[in-house]
Amino acid sequence: MYRSTLQYVPAILEWARANIEKVQHYSLIAYRAIPLAGGWEYTVNGRRVEPSFIPNTTTDPNEISITTREMYDILAWHFTAFQASAY
Repeated sequence: MYRSTLQYVPAILEWARANIEKVQHYSLIAYRAIPLAGGWEYTVNGRRVEPSFIPNTTTDPNEISITTREMYDILAWHFTAFQASAY
């Protein structure tokens, strides 16, 4: 999930709960990527790596800064009986 899609998580969880006979597992995974902004230089074994060849890059570091706590908090706010089962 990205920060911009966090707002949709309660609706997705509600759908999963309403379709429990079809949904065997529900897992929230924060998207991770390499930020292209900010003047970073990436190296492997001392050699520069061109980031455009790396999958999962982003020009908006805010999109990938989401935390587990933020995901938990939004679900706990919408579903008062919600408890996490793993971290």
